[in-house]
Amino acid sequence: MNAAHLNRPIAGVCTEKLWRFCFGRRLCAAASCFIAFLGIAAVRAPTGRSAEPYVYMIEEDWELSVTEPKPLIHSPQLSFYLTPDKTQADIYFQLQINHAAREGFNGGGFMVTAIRNDLAYDEARSTFRDPLSADGEQIRWTSAMAVIDGSLLFAIKDGTGTHWGNFGGPEYILKMPANSIQSLQNYSPLHSVESMDIGFGANRVRSVLLKKSRAYYTDGKVSEVLVNAGR
Repeated sequence: MNAAHLNRPIAGVCTEKLWRFCFGRRLCAAASCFIAFLGIAAVRAPTGRSAEPYVYMIEEDWELSVTEPKPLIHSPQLSFYLTPDKTQADIYFQLQINHAAREGFNGGGFMVTAIRNDLAYDEARSTFRDPLSADGEQIRWTSAMAVIDGSLLFAIKDGTGTHWGNFGGPEYILKMPANSIQSLQNYSPLHSVESMDIGFGANRVRSVLLKKSRAYYTDGKVSEVLVNAGR
């Protein structure tokens, strides 16, 4: 799937060779390193910023099951929010599934947006615009977020649906300044669950669950939490 960016595409970095180059070496430019993280779990953490280990990357594994979607009216429509610091509610990443609604409405596919102070800093819209249409459709994906070199980064990876197909990948990486956010210590999986919204067609959603959350520390530690919460 192709993406159209609001601010600027991260050009010249989305290549398989770069994924391989970043693996096993020190982190390079923020966007390039995050691409390596998306493709390879064993990417190294940032170094030299702090003597104390801190959380610099988060993954969330989500699962959506629908009953009988209505493709002609793009029902259901869901929005997910990943906030790097739950105490700063005006900074977050948004994933919209089966629609895109920022300026006007477009049905089908998905959209990701980086938002600060109610303004879209960066976004990517799938050119794939198929609506959810199969009874019993089940969709799984991983939302990934990182703070590296003064930037907040976000992407969707490993998206797959029983009929909807595969989605996500490095072409959907979003980036915005981290400013005062130096780590992801104030991330909360329960905040992600509470923020999730079914804007239309809730009766056509069998379940939507945050299955697991993983925190990556700069000392190499990975902490996984079984959440299994949602609606």
